[in-house]
Amino acid sequence: MVCTVHYAGTVSYNVTGWLEKNKDPLNDTVIEQLKSGTNRLIVHVFRDHPGQGREEEDNAGKKGKKKKGGGAKTVSTFYTQQLNSLMATLHATEPHFIRCIIPNNHKQPGVIESGLVLHQLTCNGVLEGIRICMRGFPNRMPYNEFMFRYGILETAGKGPSSPAAGADLKKTTEAICSGLLEKEKFRIGHIKVFFRAGVLGYLEEARDETVTRLTRILQGACLGHLHRQDYARRKIQRDLLVVIQRVFRKFLALRHWGWFAIIQKTRPLIGVLNIEEEIRILEEAAGKAVDNVDFEVEEKKRLEVANTRLMEEKMALLKRIENEQGELQSLQERQAKGAVQKADMELQIADFRERIHEEEARKEELIATKKAIEAEVSQFPFNWRLRHFLQTFWFGLAIF
Repeated sequence: MVCTVHYAGTVSYNVTGWLEKNKDPLNDTVIEQLKSGTNRLIVHVFRDHPGQGREEEDNAGKKGKKKKGGGAKTVSTFYTQQLNSLMATLHATEPHFIRCIIPNNHKQPGVIESGLVLHQLTCNGVLEGIRICMRGFPNRMPYNEFMFRYGILETAGKGPSSPAAGADLKKTTEAICSGLLEKEKFRIGHIKVFFRAGVLGYLEEARDETVTRLTRILQGACLGHLHRQDYARRKIQRDLLVVIQRVFRKFLALRHWGWFAIIQKTRPLIGVLNIEEEIRILEEAAGKAVDNVDFEVEEKKRLEVANTRLMEEKMALLKRIENEQGELQSLQERQAKGAVQKADMELQIADFRERIHEEEARKEELIATKKAIEAEVSQFPFNWRLRHFLQTFWFGLAIF
């Protein structure tokens, strides 16, 4: 007896005589017959066993060499191989286990031993997981999903302090939960609302009640509208029935009166139209209509002629505009050329003015030089002819 202590309870395993009971050798011939049978389960169980034919081929390939440490295959050996293969598969993958509960130890259908089932649930950790979930907030839901599912509780006015529609989802969710639940049964997070175990069931019941109540209100409103329409129709029928009865009684009372008979005979003639007068009125209207049509036709012709004349004038004006645009373009070109020539002449005038200023400055310099030379010459007793020649030379040079 082996006992293993788990976090949820103590589990005992009976392994006495397990190896002795499972050392029965497996006959290769029997295994080959089982593998070639028609039972799919048996074939699937022994699919990994090599069988008789493969062992003979291996023995022939090894030429009679005996494998070291080899012996007869037993049930325990086959079980060990399968267990190693299973563990290799489990280590290479991410398996998800399903907890199986044995209802009784006698393998009888419909019999449940409560103590055995409770012990298995305890050892599997189911009760411990439920206890942990009950102490925490296992159910959570984003605010948009909560409002999509339970927003009808706000519309129905379940929450006493529910805000107006279109407010913040977090505030709206908190208001709905505060109006329906106790503070210990929910918590408000940043992006989700958290509930304790069983709270969502209560919210579903409240939602179903609200939907049922609103559906009944809508049905009542629709049925009330239909019944009011039917009542109004029946009331009109009843009022008309009273009028018909009154008229029929009057007819029964006056049907033998002579004047009533005369009135009944002349009544169809009251309000009858005078055919000749109507025909005359229609003829006058037809004549006016014909005159209006003739006038419209003449007016149409006149407008068409005026339109044709205006189109011709338009074409003539367009041609004239084109010609004037051509002349305007030539004038613009001439103006541009004149502007260019004007700019060139202004540049030339500016050059001439600069040259004039330079010549005038040069003239002033020569005059000053002449005066200085004359002053120097006047100090020496030269011949008056030489003096006259020098004055004339300097004067001509200054003029040049």
